[in-house]
Amino acid sequence: MLWQRVISSLVIIPILLAAVWFGDPWTSIVVALFVLLGTFEFYKLANKAGWKPFSVLGIVFVLFFLLNARSEDGRTTPLLISGAVVLSLIRLLWCSDKGKAFTNWAWTIGGIFYIGWTMSHFILLRELGDGRSWVLVVLLVT
Repeated sequence: MLWQRVISSLVIIPILLAAVWFGDPWTSIVVALFVLLGTFEFYKLANKAGWKPFSVLGIVFVLFFLLNARSEDGRTTPLLISGAVVLSLIRLLWCSDKGKAFTNWAWTIGGIFYIGWTMSHFILLRELGDGRSWVLVVLLVT
């Protein structure tokens, strides 16, 4: 397992550094690809732990958060946050296992905000005047 992580890091890090260096649209494309893979892994791990997050809804909202980072209109963020919470709560109505419904919802929301919302800031940070330098600092210290 450790070797798999090391090998994937040796492949992913140069791709990510190149995307950060060359800027848009490469940064957005590569971040979206990695975020999508990370979201699949997050929900797969939740499923292995015995929970049933609403994976499709979570993946859709993660992608919406990434698209929102490219939006010029700041009013979309509160709508997106509200939509993620409300639509996932509505989805609870059709949850077959009522005993685990709230925990499944929490895993869904956790994936949306932990991955989608935080990684959308990666794109926003790159768009700043010194964005390339800031993103490289973030990558080096984390």
